Amino acid sequence: MTTNHPDYASLAARISVANLHENTSESFSQMVQIMYNHFNERDGLKAPLIANDVYEIIMKANVNCLDGEIKYERDYDYDYFGFKTLERLYLMKAEW
Repeated sequence: MTTNHPDYASLAARISVANLHENTSESFSQMVQIMYNHFNERDGLKAPLIANDVYEIIMKANVNCLDGEIKYERDYDYDYFGFKTLERLYLMKAEW
């Protein structure tokens, strides 16, 4: 429908971003915690998606600063193609 009117791309992007927001936490530090405590489903062993040093930097000294600086409403600035590219290639999937 984007060929009919460019606003359809904006609508599709907003729907996709809203779906992402429904399926993730509103807290950056909480998602970092979930990724750090990730377990491999096949063997049940701990398989962190975040390196120990990165986890320490985020959670020990900068948790309040980072949580305060991340503005989730900016996700709505992406167009559909840009958001789907970001989602498919760069965003990690973790159960929470």
